[in-house]
Amino acid sequence: MPDPLWSGWPGDISQDEEFGLDETTAWDADESAALFVQVLFGMPPRPAFILLPDPARIEESVAFRTVVTRFESGKEQRRAKGLPRRRWRLQFRKGQVDIDELWSFYLARQGPVEPFWWANPVDNKAYLVRFSQMISRRALWRVAFETGLEFVEVK
Repeated sequence: MPDPLWSGWPGDISQDEEFGLDETTAWDADESAALFVQVLFGMPPRPAFILLPDPARIEESVAFRTVVTRFESGKEQRRAKGLPRRRWRLQFRKGQVDIDELWSFYLARQGPVEPFWWANPVDNKAYLVRFSQMISRRALWRVAFETGLEFVEVK
């Protein structure tokens, strides 16, 4: 029995004249996803940070930017300056291959310049973030490396 939700939809809907793509539309296999996202949303796709930190060593904070005006009478007036931003401090203890991948990712983003997607393992949500500072690593017997970094939410 056909699924009533999908009944009436042709199997090759992308080839349908009313869909907007002709039969010869094709993209290179390596660029198809990026090109599709750029055409559909009108912006290039963002890279994703996939290296998992130690979940027991994730610190999260929220920073509010508040302007305080103090008057001669002693009263204060407060107002928010922009939206609050989340910050995460992450700690890693990884092998040479993973740490080199992290460094390459950091250099490709030009440090704190270019934002990227990060899936928070604590709440299972994706956030658009950037690096907040430079990173460094510490070698442990040339077998493992420790590094810490901080992400800032981009709004």
